[in-house]
This record gives sequence, structure tokens and C-alpha cells, in this order.
Amino acid sequence: MALDKGLIGKTGEAVTVQITHEDVMAFAKALGDTNPDYAAGKAVPPTFPIALTGKSGAGLGLLVSLNLDLMRVLHGEQEFEYFAPLKPGDEVTLVPRIADIYTKEGKRGPMEMIVLETTGTKKSGEKAFVSRGVIVYLAPQK
Repeated sequence: MALDKGLIGKTGEAVTVQITHEDVMAFAKALGDTNPDYAAGKAVPPTFPIALTGKSGAGLGLLVSLNLDLMRVLHGEQEFEYFAPLKPGDEVTLVPRIADIYTKEGKRGPMEMIVLETTGTKKSGEKAFVSRGVIVYLAPQK
């Protein structure tokens, strides 16, 4: 099943989340990162945007709208592009978008690759980050 490339550019519902000190500390603890700036509320770990998208569900609705068999979905890779620092207390609006769809041949047949891009914008209107994840959809065997 080839995904419709016409879906490229489709955006999901915007979700606004508040960065809490508790969330930052729990994330840092899970990473084993003891940077004192996190405890002081001055910063967040570099990969913290993934926690924001996970907690808020940003992008999930967009993936569900594709009518994929979620048992055949894998997280392939993740990258972040940063524009402004984040810290506890910041309010961030997340907007997910399908940035690309392409096919790769795997050992068991074709795999659909969905590049899900989420932009995080601070309440001030300043873009804070863009998170890009590659979602791998393993096409059903025929």
C-alpha cells in the first residue's frame, strides 16, 4: 500500500503545552543527566522537545488520520533543530506536519517512510524548535 504523496504538507491540530519543572526533572532523571541548570529552572535537556510531543499527543491525530495499522508502525529516527532556548514555565504551541513520504525497500518488502515534522513556537511567537521524526510503516505482506 503506497501512501498518497498528496498528504505531504498536511498539518495536524495545534496543541499548546506548558513546560513544568517536574517534567524537566523527570526527563533529566530518566536520561541520568544531572546538569544543575535543569534543577535551577534555567534550561531543559536538548532532546526535551520529544517529551513535549509525547505528553501532548501532537502528531498522533495526524498519524491516526492516515488509517495506518498502528501495529505496523515503528519510530525510525529523530532529529532536532533549535532556534530559541526553552525553560520551565514556557508555554509552547506544537504544530505537526507531514513533511515527506517516500518508500524504501526492506528485507521483507517495501516500507513507507513518513517524515513527521513538529514545530514548537513560544507564546511570544518565537520559533523554539523543529523536531523531525521518521515513522516507518511496514506494508502488509501480500
